[in-house]
Formats: sequence, structure tokens, C-alpha cells
Amino acid sequence: MSNRPGWVRVRDKGLLARLIRQWAAKRSQQTAADALNISQQHFSRLRNAATVPDRITAELLQQLIRRMGWRGELQRAVLSEHAMTALAAYYVWLKRELARYGWRLRRGKVGTGEALAELDRKDPRGIALLEARERLRSERGAFRGWGSYFAAFESWAERRGHSARSARVLLAQLRVVEPLTHDWAGGVEPDDYELLSDRKRLAKYLRAAFEREKALLDRLPDFERAQAAGAELEQAGLTLQGRRR
Repeated sequence: MSNRPGWVRVRDKGLLARLIRQWAAKRSQQTAADALNISQQHFSRLRNAATVPDRITAELLQQLIRRMGWRGELQRAVLSEHAMTALAAYYVWLKRELARYGWRLRRGKVGTGEALAELDRKDPRGIALLEARERLRSERGAFRGWGSYFAAFESWAERRGHSARSARVLLAQLRVVEPLTHDWAGGVEPDDYELLSDRKRLAKYLRAAFEREKALLDRLPDFERAQAAGAELEQAGLTLQGRRR
């Protein structure tokens, strides 16, 4: 499955054209085209179901998500039933993973269509992880120099098409800081004080930890990945459980 951002198949041309007309109803065609970073001629084609192309660029879909929101109708216009099933299964996994660290999914999406997360303030694990992350990012006092690791990871994620504000990028950072919040283990296992006191050792850990998270997140953004996964399932005639339809 390719990791390179590219094209998104339009599943329902009539629906996509209608959504675009509704969004642009109070705008001139040029203003709407500029907002989507496309030509006026291209925008005119998108307004008419008969001239909507079979595929649109992933970049254009991201612009549409930013302007319209990643709502159900837009999803149905570009995602197959298999892709929506794959995306729903992904959200179940993401919700479960966040809960392990005291966080949860929240309503709404960022501009890329990716899910957001919020702290479960009743869970001390989430509070401890948030505090650890913010201390490292603060660049204050003994924590000077560590924030650059987080900034570099977020910049890398943005270049891959992920929002630095997304729940998935947050999950990666929570997994990185989790070892720095361990309870005291009798001095056998290194605790946060020991790791934070040894800059060389901590730098080695942060490099390795973020490299691990990059390897896991080196993929297309959620909706593109779900569409690709759905297409493979549909082509193979399989459900997500691997059974023949």
C-alpha cells in the first residue's frame, strides 16, 4: 500500500457537486476557487455532477475538509462502504489506545480530517503524561533542548500529511513520554529523575523513541489510508474479518 499522498477516487459525483455548490452559494466562483487553491475552470467542473472528475487530489480533499468539515456527506462522496468500515475500525483502535494513556477522542476533526483528542481529567495517568510532555516541550531550565525533539516530530508529521494537533500525533508523543512517568521501582528500573538527570541518555532515548513513532506513522493520512484499505478489501472480496462475502 503506497505511502505517497496522491489521488482520491470520487464515489458520488452528484453528492460532491451539490456539497460544493452549497458551500460556495454566497461566494463568487473566483473567491471559492482561490479558497480551494484551484483554478476557476477547475472549480466550475466541480460544481457540475456531469463534469466532476473520477478522482481529485488528496490536497484538494484536504482543502474541502478544511472548508466544509469532515462531515458524513463529504465522507460518503469520497469513501466507499469498505473504506468507512475501515475508518470506523481505526477509530475504535484509536479510542482504545488513547484510553490506555488517560485520554479520549473528542468531537470534531482537524483540517486534515483526522480525529482530535482530549484529556480525561479524572484519569491521573493522562494528567501525568500531559505534565511530562509539557515540561519537556517547555525549553525552560533543566528541560532546555528537549522541546526541539517534539517540534521536529510534529514538522515531520505535517510533511507526511498529518496534523500536529491530531489525536494520532498526540498518541505518538504520549507513548514517547510514558517511560518518564513510571512509579519508583526500587531503584532497579530507571525513573524519570534518573533519565532527566542524564542528558546523554535521555537524548539517546528520545531519538530512538521518535524514530519508532515515525516508522509507525509513516503512512497516508487517515482518510486516504482508509480509502486504500477499503479498495484492497473490496477488490479481494473480503470483509475486515477476512471472510468471503
